[in-house]
Amino acid sequence: MKRVKFFVILLLFTAMTTTEYANGQDVYIAGRKGDVATLWINGVAQNLTDGNRPAKANSVYVSDDGDVYVAGRIGKTATLWKNGVTQNLTDGINYAEARSVYVSGSDVYVVGYESTRNMVDVAKLWKNGVEQNLTDGNKRAEACFVHILDSNVYVVGYQFKERRGEEQINVVKLWIDGVEQNISDGKRDAYAQFGFVSGNDLYVVGYERDERRFFARLWVNGVMQNLAGLSQANSIYISGSDVCVVGYDLNQSTYYATLWKNGMIHKLSDGTFDTYAHSVYVSGNDVYIVGYESKEKDKHFRSRRAVLWKNGVTQNLSNENVYSEAYYVFVK
Repeated sequence: MKRVKFFVILLLFTAMTTTEYANGQDVYIAGRKGDVATLWINGVAQNLTDGNRPAKANSVYVSDDGDVYVAGRIGKTATLWKNGVTQNLTDGINYAEARSVYVSGSDVYVVGYESTRNMVDVAKLWKNGVEQNLTDGNKRAEACFVHILDSNVYVVGYQFKERRGEEQINVVKLWIDGVEQNISDGKRDAYAQFGFVSGNDLYVVGYERDERRFFARLWVNGVMQNLAGLSQANSIYISGSDVCVVGYDLNQSTYYATLWKNGMIHKLSDGTFDTYAHSVYVSGNDVYIVGYESKEKDKHFRSRRAVLWKNGVTQNLSNENVYSEAYYVFVK
């Protein structure tokens, strides 16, 4: 109980003292610093774990009543934090990870995956902590996005289809109330990274690949759009008529964190460092994008530093001598 009260007080203190960070709105960012799952609130880092086991925070959602939900993992255990209090979604015997969280009324939905003893990933949905398998474990699958619309549960992910010689083919999938359908056509290896529901339209972003190259993709109601070559799309946000997709683009051996707005490409860095964008949120006229930059060109993960781009201006989230990454941004 003391831990819950402390976390809530800390949230209130952070919001009251840093509202200028987002012009009166609060910016929540999920990620990690070293082996510690981390939640940044208006730029102030809150540790969700003690660092004894590798951990990360993949997604954050703030409910209408102010509760803060974070999905991720601790060690091999898929994990949900509510106001800083840990809830294990799996038993930790097999590797598992929670990728996305969404709150609808009093119900909390989390999706991700868990490996079987045969090392096959099973796409999972947890509703209020109760597990549901979306796949049967015969073929590798992962779920990465969940949304509730008209009491229907939409889940996006991907599943292994077949192997063609040395190449494996995965198919982007949509599950509506557990019933699956294909998003990609299965002609090329494809992966979903995130989704967005706007009105009656479903947007999914990710990438297709061959043996050496990645190609950023956007699927709108199952129809594919090519964003760019040698790139990957990681997140999407729809604001009015604007379609904002973020990811990264490879240009002459340098990775650029990239925003595609209505198909037009905007680089978020000058190429001094490799940079990668992982999540986008639009609030009014402000565009928030999070990811990380590599401080050294050797691309070693320990040189990574979590960053926020607000309207294209870079803000460092961590100046500590430890690698850090930001995976998800939510503005309340």
